[in-house]
Amino acid sequence: EDFGGTRSRGVSEVSVDFLSAGCLGGSVPSVTTMPLDDRAKTSGVGHGGAMPPAPPTTSLLPRHFSAAVVLSREHQINCITKPIAPAVVFGAVFGGFTAFSGGSANLFPGSFARNAGVIFVYNVMQCPMEAIHERKSLWHNVLSGAILGYVGVSTNKIGVPILTQQHFMMLPWLRPAVAAAAVYGTFGGILGSLGGKWF
Repeated sequence: EDFGGTRSRGVSEVSVDFLSAGCLGGSVPSVTTMPLDDRAKTSGVGHGGAMPPAPPTTSLLPRHFSAAVVLSREHQINCITKPIAPAVVFGAVFGGFTAFSGGSANLFPGSFARNAGVIFVYNVMQCPMEAIHERKSLWHNVLSGAILGYVGVSTNKIGVPILTQQHFMMLPWLRPAVAAAAVYGTFGGILGSLGGKWF
């Protein structure tokens, strides 16, 4: 509408940036509101008074708010494919270390497959959690590590880091699978926090 011969623009431009969130964390999504143009600031409103200049506002959404990204098809595909390269690289590193320390190259294939599989599954398990929860969370890392440790030890596919058989003999009430869930869950939480995630 025209007020005092000057056309007022009552709608400000809003820029929403959700693309800064990555698979393992990311910068804070933000909503930035641009101030009204000069003509809107000086136009007459109501009883003829001048509209006060609108203060520039920048509101930061909570760091975990990334539902638009998490639920996107592109993010879910990237969430599954992104861990492949790290899994292969670190699987080869750990497999080579196992073969070298064991003194036999025959140990490499099994160690490589086991380590690469653990790294890949640990990361991919977080994808449906993010889709259900509609955000990223450090709890996803902890839960993925705990489930992976519990199932892996229960099926005799992996061992329990740090703890030895002597520990379980001293603590007969401590089940290896439960201990593995605690250890791998802790490792997962540390990795997630290093990646910038929070609860």
